[in-house]
Amino acid sequence: MIEYAILGLSVLSGYCMTVACALLGTMGIASAAPGFVVANHRVRGSYKLTHEAMWFFCVIIGGFVTARVGLGMSQWRQEVGLIGVLVLMLWRNTWEARQRGTAHQILISLLTVAGVLVGFSIRNKLTI
Repeated sequence: MIEYAILGLSVLSGYCMTVACALLGTMGIASAAPGFVVANHRVRGSYKLTHEAMWFFCVIIGGFVTARVGLGMSQWRQEVGLIGVLVLMLWRNTWEARQRGTAHQILISLLTVAGVLVGFSIRNKLTI
């Protein structure tokens, strides 16, 4: 029972860290260069790629935080949990999915998987 509580806490903390990092980055870019983000009420392609790169680094941070909070837990459960929650929320937000387009949604989903794995790898390298 306590194992599932720690698992849930670790996934929740990684999710919150990822989303908070992404929101701060998005708001920072949008306030610094609004013309770079939107043109004619549409999200620009160059911003989409920038956002995806930023998302990748935010997911790395989230994966690292998940691994730190769930220290001693089954690593694959944490990874699958965080990947599942992040990808599910990416695809459930239909407005953003329509703005990005299917190709960008698939790319950002793949970057989510890679980012979580990199975050866990960094955590494993630091403890050895």
